[in-house]
Amino acid sequence: MTDARGITFEARGWIEKPCREEDTVVELRRQLQPGERWGAWERVSLAPSLELVNHSPAGFAWGYAGSGPSQLALALLYAATGDRDFAVANHQAFKFEVVARLVWPDPWEIHVDVARWAVASTRVASDREPSHGATIVKGAA
Repeated sequence: MTDARGITFEARGWIEKPCREEDTVVELRRQLQPGERWGAWERVSLAPSLELVNHSPAGFAWGYAGSGPSQLALALLYAATGDRDFAVANHQAFKFEVVARLVWPDPWEIHVDVARWAVASTRVASDREPSHGATIVKGAA
């Protein structure tokens, strides 16, 4: 397992036609330490996150605060960090602060510095901004 504090990741998602949750495509690439090369884009699978918490067996979604976005937030944090406990403990905050702000069904891209985001997410909810460690590059509401 890699220390989640040093990881930065980029993720992107889109929907293949027809527009249904089970037709979503999500990819992620990681930078394990600052200054290292970025890894290759890899597709994020639904199955590993379902083994942690089963929010949405139908698939990923974004743009609201429901079960599909919960599953996406969990899958992104788990795929990026490989840390089950971190992903489970933090995915709901990540859903509200980042995933729910993306526009469904538009394509999106995000850039997340896990350490900066984790520190910022411990603040009072009214002080939270997605720019504290998580930047929505494309697809923001």
